[in-house]
Amino acid sequence: MKKLFFFLMVAMAIPLTLFSQSDSIGVYACVDGVYKAVKPIHYQQVKIGVGKASNLFANNTSALQFSKQAKFRLYFGSVPLDKIAEYYIFGPGYSIDDYGIGQFKVKKESRQLSTVSGSIFGMKTGTTMSNNVSIITTPVRNGVYDISVTGKPGEYCVMLTRNGIGAYVGVFDFSLLK
Repeated sequence: MKKLFFFLMVAMAIPLTLFSQSDSIGVYACVDGVYKAVKPIHYQQVKIGVGKASNLFANNTSALQFSKQAKFRLYFGSVPLDKIAEYYIFGPGYSIDDYGIGQFKVKKESRQLSTVSGSIFGMKTGTTMSNNVSIITTPVRNGVYDISVTGKPGEYCVMLTRNGIGAYVGVFDFSLLK
């Protein structure tokens, strides 16, 4: 019975991999006119202070740097089985509406994204979008979107904003220069 169950699972997985989106999945940065995959970065620790908590990310700047304007292409669709653990956030249940741009606060040799803030009157949880950037979203085709980001120089990231989860599932970091 176990062999039959295993065979059925494999038989069902084959069509999923054969008919998955032919494009790539995830975030791609436009660098010198060519779209290159951006790997997500993950927080290394959580810093808790009086009335706030932040997720800390390595390095005080991103390796991906743009002068004045950053351009990205986001692909949503069927996630290949070998990428499901890292890219499920681009599957059929997600869309461009679930994404935004977050801003890191640079501290010494790390970058921080605030995840909790509070006072005696209450608390807010979740990573919020930056107010220091303008975002233009252009649909390319079903499930594929171009986004252009302009704003103040600083450290930013493309992140999932659904349910304020951004800093916990990995973000796609970049820098805007003067």
